[in-house]
Amino acid sequence: MGIFFESEPLFPPLRSALENALKVNPSSIPNLGEEAVTRATQLHQEVVGQIKWVRVVIALCICAVLLALAIYTARQNLADISKSLMTSFQSFSGLVVGLLGGEAVTRR
Repeated sequence: MGIFFESEPLFPPLRSALENALKVNPSSIPNLGEEAVTRATQLHQEVVGQIKWVRVVIALCICAVLLALAIYTARQNLADISKSLMTSFQSFSGLVVGLLGGEAVTRR
């Protein structure tokens, strides 16, 4: 289960596609390469993921709040709290970017 991406399980459509491919006699297909591309495209369209925009926006809002609080506390001469908030902002934004990148790569 992804945090920022959602997709259907790969196994059922992949199994169906493989069963259909095994039922067809290869000699009856005039262009095997084109047929493979067509079937792969159909399978890809069935399992392509959707981004969960609400979760992305919430994560970005949390990042913005942490950054705003870090800046505010720095202006109020609360250096220790500001440093902690800035570290939290950096860690959280790095986590969000890492999850987005990692999940996007695994969904292709």
